[in-house]
Amino acid sequence: MSDAPDRTDRRAAPDRRTLRAAIERIHEECIRPDPALREAVNLGPGRDGMTARFGSIVRAFLRHLPAGRALDGLEVGVGEGALVLALHEFVPDVRWQGVDIPLRHATYQDAFDAIMARRSIRIVEADLTKNTIPFPDASFDAVSFSEVLEHLPANGVMPTLREIARVLRPGGVVVATSPNLVSLMNRLLLLLGKSPFHLPVAEDFHGCQTYPHIHLYAASEFEALCRTAGLDPIANEHLTYLAHAFFGGNAARNAVLRTYLAAEAALGAFAPALKDGWLVAARKP
Repeated sequence: MSDAPDRTDRRAAPDRRTLRAAIERIHEECIRPDPALREAVNLGPGRDGMTARFGSIVRAFLRHLPAGRALDGLEVGVGEGALVLALHEFVPDVRWQGVDIPLRHATYQDAFDAIMARRSIRIVEADLTKNTIPFPDASFDAVSFSEVLEHLPANGVMPTLREIARVLRPGGVVVATSPNLVSLMNRLLLLLGKSPFHLPVAEDFHGCQTYPHIHLYAASEFEALCRTAGLDPIANEHLTYLAHAFFGGNAARNAVLRTYLAAEAALGAFAPALKDGWLVAARKP
């Protein structure tokens, strides 16, 4: 699968320093009002991974979307809101909206609404394990589906992908990221007798029920799912972004992180599928 641009547009993605500064600013704005996140510490290593993931998503949209006209975009699974704000900032031809699980922001709804209102970003609620995406057919040119797949029960994945295909316009693009089932990290966990999955026990940090990682996929599996849902994969890449938050924190953990990243980089040069995450872009015919 080639990552070569399929459009003649050559809009420049932000450089890493610019993106990092923007992500720090946006992330602080998003987590400050959230009671579950505002006391978070040691965000530095995690933000390294966030910068890598957000940068790859931004570049994918800039590469595969047409330039020179207004487009409509949807983020599926808004979370704390940092990615949709980054997309709003760095993919400016797109009018972004979002959908997330009901009550996801209930403990700080007014503050969250104010953050989104400043950018004229509309957020609607829907539980993708029970509901359809609440927009008409062919509403969007772009859909972001980042770090959501792994939280869905296996029987909810295909209905969600079919919904994404339904709300995309012909020629529209979905960009998805997810942890990589066959990563070096997961192989090491298995060697140590640990599972890369989590028990599917409901969390209730925000007054709603969300689930931890309950099913992981390889990039090739997700591409096959896209095809079944009526979407044509057009690009993929393997990324390193989860290890930063997984290992980083104090001096000892940072040393482990540096060792792991060096090993993953060396092995990933020959076998990219050993990296800890992936990105797949797919187009609706």
